[in-house]
Amino acid sequence: MKSAKRWIRAADFPRLQIAGAIAVVIGAYLFLHGAEGTWDAIFLITLAGALGWQCFRRFPYTIMAPREVLKAAGTADPANSIRLLIANVLMENREADRFLALVQATRPDIILAVETHA
Repeated sequence: MKSAKRWIRAADFPRLQIAGAIAVVIGAYLFLHGAEGTWDAIFLITLAGALGWQCFRRFPYTIMAPREVLKAAGTADPANSIRLLIANVLMENREADRFLALVQATRPDIILAVETHA
């Protein structure tokens, strides 16, 4: 079922929720049961590995990850630049006049509109 609600859309990328759940399970297991035997150690190491994997996969999207695109140096030459307008227009949006006013005000060379309704 499609939905634009943010709390539902968060389930599209659940790595953070999975990592949090694994951390809670590790903490609860250690608090309630402890790590006394070999099977406990194997279980906790497996969970720690799963937690590490989730964190590893999430790392590129954090502020700590190195930037992939460097900032441009100097000033832009208007003759060698384009004006780009990117707009996220929801399918339910019926206020096309506001979008058209924005297009007329900015006069872009290229318009990219996403989530539009044909």
